[in-house]
Amino acid sequence: MNSFDTFRLNTLGVPLALVSTGLMLAIIAAYQIFYVVPLDYQMGVYVRWLFPHVAAAFSAGILFFILAFISFKKFGSANTLLLLFFRAMAACIVFLTLMTLLTGAIWAVPVWGDFWVWDARSGFTVLFLVVCFGIYVGTTKVLNNPKLYFIYLLLVAVAAIVLFLSHQSPEWWNTMHQESRLSNFKFDGYAPEYLKTIAFSLGAVLFISVGYILSSVRRRI
Repeated sequence: MNSFDTFRLNTLGVPLALVSTGLMLAIIAAYQIFYVVPLDYQMGVYVRWLFPHVAAAFSAGILFFILAFISFKKFGSANTLLLLFFRAMAACIVFLTLMTLLTGAIWAVPVWGDFWVWDARSGFTVLFLVVCFGIYVGTTKVLNNPKLYFIYLLLVAVAAIVLFLSHQSPEWWNTMHQESRLSNFKFDGYAPEYLKTIAFSLGAVLFISVGYILSSVRRRI
């Protein structure tokens, strides 16, 4: 039995279980969003977009950190199975980053008076999306030519720098965005209902994302 057969056997039914768990968490999160979380005095119903926005942004960041860490750790020893994981993870990160931009644009309307403002964080997030799409394409190229792995790593390094700059941009530049309080573990000022709903939303997106990644790899081996 080769490594592909072992992987298929060990992950049999796992993607379905993960996606099912994610959908249950999503249902709980939706109930919280529409029936439990109080509306914001300034944003009104638009505050509901906070939860998918934060969940998508956090999930993209978590998945990218994992991808970057393993990519550099396995430099010179990455096999086909691992590259398929990188490809599926990169596709998921691209989708989640796009969702971050779209939900953020809707959420911004009552605060900024417009769907989009070109400030540092918005610009870096768009750049992160573009570079991550390059990473996705790069994994496909590396599968056909392992010698290109170094160029793939350069793209991962660039994306890591861009993501860091995006995170720090509200502190370093004059932007419309506020400091990333949640990512800095500053929970004061948030109602318990908000934190609980963010946790359910984040769990839903992560479970579904990991389920997709495993399913995608299984389909390609």
